[in-house]
Amino acid sequence: VGSHVTLSCSFWSSEWISEDISITWHFQAEGSRDSISIFHYAKGQPYIDDVGNFKERMEWVGNPRRKAASFVIHNLDYTDNGTFTCDVKNPPDI
Repeated sequence: VGSHVTLSCSFWSSEWISEDISITWHFQAEGSRDSISIFHYAKGQPYIDDVGNFKERMEWVGNPRRKAASFVIHNLDYTDNGTFTCDVKNPPDI
């Protein structure tokens, strides 16, 4: 509680990294069946959750050109327990 964690996501693509690359992170709370989107990257811009549990606690540290889609969650809390999933789409290599 109170510390931070880096959630790493690296990916491989047979194509060069497109301007149309998109990255989405989802979170499924422990004991829940529902998954929510907490981060989206598109057209070169990161869009961080600004209303949910992670509001003002997420820091994008990814670099799609280096095939990295990681971020940091600051001020961890017990309610942050769950499953985080990274989804990367790099057209035409989807």
